[in-house]
Amino acid sequence: QGSGLWHDQNKFMKYAQAFLLLCKVYAEISSATGSRQNYCQLRCILKAP
Repeated sequence: QGSGLWHDQNKFMKYAQAFLLLCKVYAEISSATGSRQNYCQLRCILKAP
């Protein structure tokens, strides 16, 4: 992401909250379906620079 994101606390907080929500959605889908595919996709997202 752009370096401006890391220097603007308001933008960073919005990004972090959205990312946390995405993680929760992936976890809920995986739990509901019993599939590990979404956990693997989430790991890839977390590793992305």
